[in-house]
This record gives sequence, structure tokens and C-alpha cells, in this order.
Amino acid sequence: MKLFTSFAVLFLIACPLQAQSRSAPVTVAPWHRYVAPGAAPAEISAVSTRAAVRVTDGQTYTVETTYHGPQKAIFRRTAPDRSLVMGREGHWYWSHDGETQKEQGADVREFILGHQFHAQLLFPGAFDLDGEAVTRRDTECNCVTWAATDIDGNLIAVNVDPDSGKPLFMTTEYRRHGVVTASYHDWGDYGGYRLPAAITIQHGDRSFQYRFDRISLDEVCL
Repeated sequence: MKLFTSFAVLFLIACPLQAQSRSAPVTVAPWHRYVAPGAAPAEISAVSTRAAVRVTDGQTYTVETTYHGPQKAIFRRTAPDRSLVMGREGHWYWSHDGETQKEQGADVREFILGHQFHAQLLFPGAFDLDGEAVTRRDTECNCVTWAATDIDGNLIAVNVDPDSGKPLFMTTEYRRHGVVTASYHDWGDYGGYRLPAAITIQHGDRSFQYRFDRISLDEVCL
């Protein structure tokens, strides 16, 4: 079985590094003027986050994510009784449950990238799109909707305030998992970028409350 590369190992021991390569934040999406007011392209290349999560069924756990491009991303969930890390490195997908390492299939891609909430607001590649996105005015929500399809065939729609450009909520229609809605709250300044410190995820009859205590730009473990 393939061994962890340095990207996987260093994340597990949580040693932040300064990102070196550069990729442009969103420059065409309607929310860019709100998230990155006056920011020049290629100023940042990565984002790492940590959040305490409370679920309506009583579960509590911590989620950490690192994004350094759609082919280098990690998700880690730590609960009182167990932990799980999932990662993507190029065409290799893996997981580690605290005891056993497993090589995974590409079906975990949408789970890993689907939890990169702040990367989705900063980098167009975080959505792993299939084709170009379209923007339309939605009279039902009185907002501008940015809609696209990812490479797994999931439908993504980000709804934006038409005046300020502020992202309001995102809806993803997963082919295998149903509809998931993410709404953004408690926006703050992080190195000149506006990002939400709280996100509510609605999936079926369960609600997940994310409260972030770390949003780090250009600090990643590779």
C-alpha cells in the first residue's frame, strides 16, 4: 500500500508552512468584489481553517481543512472518541482513522472539496468545475445566482446580494447525497479578505453549526 507523502504526514503533525506557489483568487465570480475588495490576483495561494462543529443530533467535533489547490486538499474531523483524516494528492485519495491508513477512490473527492468552504469563496478551482459557470438574476431570492456543475455532476449555486456582492448562501445538489445548503455568518477581515467566521450547513433534517477559531491564509502543511 502506498505510504503517506510529506503532504499527508506534515498535516497530521500540524506544522504550518508558508505557501510558496501562487494561484489567483476568484476574479470573475460576482462575490469577489465583497470577499476581496481591492485585492490583486495571485496574492494568496492557500487557506487552512479550524472549526468547532455542533450538530442538531447532539454530536460535537472539530473540523480542520487545508486547501492548496483542488488536487492538494485535506479534511480532518476529530471527535471525542474517534478521528478521521481524508486527503487528495493529485489522483491519489487516502484516509486515516487514527489506526489504519486506506487508499480511497475518487468518490471521496466531493467530500474533501465540499468542506473547503473558505477556499470556495477564494479560489474558483476549489469547486472542480466541469465547464463554465453562469450568472443570472433570481427574483425569488432577490439575489444574483452563480450556477455551475462540478466534474461529479453535482449542481452548485452561490447566491449573492446584488448590491454589495456579499455571498448569502450556497446550495449544492449532490447526485448521491441530496441537497446541502451552506449559509454564511459573522464576516470578518482576514489579511484584507472578508470571510465568514460561522457557517450553517443544512443537510436533510440535520443542521451543522460551524464556528471557526482559525482561518489562515498562506499557512499550510505540505
